Amino acid sequence: MITYKSYKQLPKNIKSLATQYCVEQLLKSAKVIQISQFHRLLLAIEESNREVQKEIKQGWWYKKSEGIPIGKTSRIAQLSKIYPCASRALLHPLWWLLGRADWSDENQLADIMLRLNTAISKYFVVVDNQGAHFKKRAFDNIKYIQNNIDLDMLTAYLILYLYQKYHTKNTQQLINIEVLSFNLTIKLLCFDFFLINQFNFFTALKVMFNSPESPTKESLGVPYLYSHIKDKQQLMGLCRFYFFLIQDISTNIWPKKEVHSALTNIPTLKQLNSMGKYPAQVYENFSSDLPYT
Repeated sequence: MITYKSYKQLPKNIKSLATQYCVEQLLKSAKVIQISQFHRLLLAIEESNREVQKEIKQGWWYKKSEGIPIGKTSRIAQLSKIYPCASRALLHPLWWLLGRADWSDENQLADIMLRLNTAISKYFVVVDNQGAHFKKRAFDNIKYIQNNIDLDMLTAYLILYLYQKYHTKNTQQLINIEVLSFNLTIKLLCFDFFLINQFNFFTALKVMFNSPESPTKESLGVPYLYSHIKDKQQLMGLCRFYFFLIQDISTNIWPKKEVHSALTNIPTLKQLNSMGKYPAQVYENFSSDLPYT
């Protein structure tokens, strides 16, 4: 994790994302859906009802769920004793990667990788007397962790993307890792979190994949969906499509082994749709200038 001081140093849009993610993870951990339910739970479990009542009166948690950054981080530290996910979510290394890290600095990338779950980071970085640095064949170890679907895994993919882009300059590996990170982004948006602020999260990631040093759109093809999504409607359409794709494996339209890389074969999906294999509504929000239409 990063520190509370580091959280306060993040750009406002990234702090907003971190704050919303923190609230969503708290609700998920507390097994409630609405902020009002969370209020009642806090009143029941916390000794100091006065502070909770003050939060309720001021609409504090509602404001945080809308992305207003947290000034009093001690409140999250306090809640983390009951719900450890609170600090883990607010201080996740992804926020520093998106908001403050120098992507061209290999040591910074390796250090952020080290802050992830050891079960992931051990495959990619080592630490010696010269500090943290990437293993020589770090990219080859992705196969050991591809079944993970969480924010640590996405952060690892993005770090590897930046490492390939700025330091090894292996174009094929760059393309592969962007496909993997895109697929995982959509899986997370569909199944795990950011039900409210999907577009803001996606927009933050686009910055990474849209910088001038990136290969051309033509050379990357479908993975450049990152740069083609223009509004919330298109993103929701894409999420609905991906959800349908993953959930419909049982029809055998897509062999299970191909599902993870299905987005690389999107041109064939329009043909399937025209044959009635997929419902037309999953395409309703896709603009005609997207690469797979």
